[in-house]
Amino acid sequence: PTPSDAQDIGVAWAGKSASARVIKAVLIEEFASQTPDWSIEFQDELADLNALEAVLTRFETEDKDAMIVVRSNGAQHMAKRGSKLPTFLTDMNNPEFLGLSANGMKTHANMTGASWFLPRAMVMGGLTALYPELSTVLIIGAHDHPNTELDVKTFPGECEAAFVTCDIETFSSIEDGQAILKKVASNYSAILMNASGTGKEEAAAFLSEVGSTPLFGYVSNHVKGGAAAAIAASRQELGRIIVQQVIDVLINGKDIASMPFEADPTPNLFVNRSSMAKFDLKISKEIKGSVVYID
Repeated sequence: PTPSDAQDIGVAWAGKSASARVIKAVLIEEFASQTPDWSIEFQDELADLNALEAVLTRFETEDKDAMIVVRSNGAQHMAKRGSKLPTFLTDMNNPEFLGLSANGMKTHANMTGASWFLPRAMVMGGLTALYPELSTVLIIGAHDHPNTELDVKTFPGECEAAFVTCDIETFSSIEDGQAILKKVASNYSAILMNASGTGKEEAAAFLSEVGSTPLFGYVSNHVKGGAAAAIAASRQELGRIIVQQVIDVLINGKDIASMPFEADPTPNLFVNRSSMAKFDLKISKEIKGSVVYID
């Protein structure tokens, strides 16, 4: 078979999401360029997971060739329901705590996809390239959030490998996080926010309490709020990965069961110029991927 063999693909997600709209634009462009005869049906920004379930059931009843489900809420829903079709998931958090993998193995053979969640080794490597003076890091995350639980498991080893000492603190509210940073930020060479349900508001609040200790983020919204920089996945790249995965399965005959969930191999460096200047930071030539200024 060749890309000219018509395929029928369903794409859906629940809720409003700017990043999902970016991925939609990439899917439209890439499928039109590589597989112009394919039919791509979008059912996006559905009201809730019940509406999403109705659409997914229809996709299966109509026997579409594959479906793409966007956003973490949809990916977690798919982990619970399973799928009768080859299914590709994207714009989602860590597959492990969404229920899509366990002990390095996928829980559903006919699903794969691309996550914005970056391996902790990549995050720590990027931080040390951006800030070579890094020696001690305080990782701060929301109490009882899966990302924080994962940090507790994985970051100590990654820090040790990078010859960096890491401590982890959790907060129950923005005010609690501010109080922690006001007390201990000066003891560290950097503060790293994890992707624990935090965004611009938390970053702005934490920036006011770190003094001269650089504040780094894990997602671009942290940088919009005032974190100096964050190494984060490109939604455009996630969209391109998904298109290639779909073509590999439907056209090139690749076994979806053998395809692991992927991450952006060359994530962007999101930079807040005013905060970089505040902390006297420069962009190292060792940083791979694109630099995106978002302030």
